[in-house]
Amino acid sequence: MKGFEGRVEVGGREHVVKVIGGDAELDEGGDGRKLLRLKIKAEVDGVKSEYTITYGRRGRNNAAVGFATARADAPGGREADAERLAAVIKALTGKEPRIIERSDGTIEIICSRAHLVGLKLYAELTDTVDRRLEATSRRRPTLLYKLLFLLRRGPACVWRGYSNIFVEARGRGSSRRSRRRNPLLSS
Repeated sequence: MKGFEGRVEVGGREHVVKVIGGDAELDEGGDGRKLLRLKIKAEVDGVKSEYTITYGRRGRNNAAVGFATARADAPGGREADAERLAAVIKALTGKEPRIIERSDGTIEIICSRAHLVGLKLYAELTDTVDRRLEATSRRRPTLLYKLLFLLRRGPACVWRGYSNIFVEARGRGSSRRSRRRNPLLSS
């Protein structure tokens, strides 16, 4: 990430982005939730700034969402700062983030999981982002992964655990025997 340079079009204007450095750290929020803070130092169109994107789990489906707030004391005001941060994110990930202006005047930049996966490609952020994605994964292990896990543990474990996996895959009470009609009870 350090030394990255690129030209990006955001909001109808072309920006020159030079990334000076970046860092990622895992943190805990005030309510006990795990957060990932990404700090990116960049120069956009000759203006140097340090941006912080905070990723957490939000919403009813527990999606990974990153938020950053544009600063009012930045050169050009909040609108220009938001556009510069969007240019940095688009240059690094290839995807433009959403920019939302709140009723109180604050401007938020919202990044998705796709942006996080795009930022994972850079060496400075890889380990921390990987740990965050693994710790907060919403995926349930599939049948194949369960079998591979059992195979790694040895053949005796496979034999003992084999039938339990298929019971979980079919669901409880859905065996052939329970689905057959009882001829004595049917009319």
